[in-house]
Amino acid sequence: MTPNELLESVKKVITPQLLIDDNDLLSGLLSQALMTFGAKVGAIANIRLNETDLNPDFTWLRSEEIYQIFDKDQDLMDYDLDGSSLTVETNEYTVFPLKALYLVDFNNIDLANDEVPREAHQFVFEYTKALIDMPNIQRVRDAYEGSQLSTEGLPTVADYRTTKEALDTALIEMTLVLPPVSVIY
Repeated sequence: MTPNELLESVKKVITPQLLIDDNDLLSGLLSQALMTFGAKVGAIANIRLNETDLNPDFTWLRSEEIYQIFDKDQDLMDYDLDGSSLTVETNEYTVFPLKALYLVDFNNIDLANDEVPREAHQFVFEYTKALIDMPNIQRVRDAYEGSQLSTEGLPTVADYRTTKEALDTALIEMTLVLPPVSVIY
């Protein structure tokens, strides 16, 4: 699911009604949720590398840094990532395909094309919703008051701020634990 697809699913569950139609604001709130998850928890993604990928013309086009590379037998591979040039040291025991693990760069995620890691879906959904709910409920309350309708049953901005704070607290428990790496000289 792309970030924009996730945003569309959030917009469908805003109640009583989504009154914010500023796409730049909504995209900014989505980006804030993604960056919060990335800064406090993070995610590891992987990409498959075939033997034909490891030629001198191969370039690493992602903004993320590679964390580890394993072969099919789970043997750790030595590699060098110099800018976008990736060199992997292979030998006769290397079994392809390789798997490159990298930390997802949530600050530079493409909202239209990149995939949100599965482990981030629920949090980013809920956090984006909480961020949208705060200014949206204020607009709803203002519209009700302007129409002289009762706001008695409506949530308040403080209610949604409490939800956001609970999500912030939950992040502490979700911290990503990186697998150990052995360095042999």
